[in-house]
Amino acid sequence: MKNIMNSKFKSKALFLSGLLLISGSLVGCKYGGDSLFFTVKGKDLEVTFCDKGASIYSIKYKNKCITYHPKDKETFLRNDYYYGKTLGRVAGRIPDGKLTVDGKQYQLEVNETSGKKNNSLHGGRNALGTKPFKHYIENTNDYVKVSFNYYSPAMEAGYPEAVDSWFVYTISKTDSKIDLNITATSTGKTPVDLSTHPFFRLAESGNILDHELEVNAPYLAEYDAEAEDQTVIGYNAFGSDDENLAPWNFQSFKKIGKDIEEAKRIDPVSGGYDHIWYYGDGKKNDDYPNYIKLKNKATDLSLTVTTDADAVIMYANCYPHEGMPINPSGKDELFSGITIEPIKFFTKNSVEEDICITPDHPYTRSISYQIGNYNA
Repeated sequence: MKNIMNSKFKSKALFLSGLLLISGSLVGCKYGGDSLFFTVKGKDLEVTFCDKGASIYSIKYKNKCITYHPKDKETFLRNDYYYGKTLGRVAGRIPDGKLTVDGKQYQLEVNETSGKKNNSLHGGRNALGTKPFKHYIENTNDYVKVSFNYYSPAMEAGYPEAVDSWFVYTISKTDSKIDLNITATSTGKTPVDLSTHPFFRLAESGNILDHELEVNAPYLAEYDAEAEDQTVIGYNAFGSDDENLAPWNFQSFKKIGKDIEEAKRIDPVSGGYDHIWYYGDGKKNDDYPNYIKLKNKATDLSLTVTTDADAVIMYANCYPHEGMPINPSGKDELFSGITIEPIKFFTKNSVEEDICITPDHPYTRSISYQIGNYNA
């Protein structure tokens, strides 16, 4: 986004067959005030969205905030800390920002360079999370549907081909649930692996170390032991004799804080939990979906995330932005939130094979967030 920060945002609304269209002009778009933020309400959920990055700014359940995000909206708009924002064109890390498609090598934007790291992270500096999406709102008796759209031109952030992406959030009026459906089409063969990055904390203060977590994934990504950029080269199964996997095993509920220091000792680069859990490539059972469940006994709250993705990145705020004010109060602190990012599993050698789409094979992803009581 260049040369638009100080210009004036203009919007117009058209009612078309019950669909409310909100469009913003790129020329004259200003990230400021509340012009790009809007709130919708479901049964007992209140979700505040932002056009920048098709983002979830906050989620409230029964008037209690369950997301962890910058308190100041200007900070949210200015920084690229990913709180609630779209990830892509490819979520995760691509080493050195290099990928090959049909024999041609492309150089992506490199935006993670601390220490020995040299990665294109979550799509680079000009990722989808930095872009102004158009949004459309459909309001019915049963749900509110918010549809975000952005057309990414060829070579944006270094990626080949143009991609048209849609992020469609459905907020139920009959249940405490948010459904997200992501689709993308392209003008040719190109890597696409889209996700979203809300941070959760099922309390309005404190950290997530006493939160309990369950992930029904049997594998953890295996990283290149000689690299410090967490390059994925495969995966290992839980339940083996390798005790080094134990801190990441959440196949049954345990508190996040139970083994996080041991995880940090074994893998100091991650700072604890910043890894990929892999569900496997077998046939999915519709009665046993891929899920992640987070719960907090102290606040009697639970969050269940279900997805058709075959992997999930989870990050426990291991490298906080010290001093940044966080909603509703307090400062950003270590281990004070967790983000859950469903993705398509790929390794550094399987980008083309695993995550490329074509005009005949578009991208789809479904993610659902169910909020309830501790024992739900």
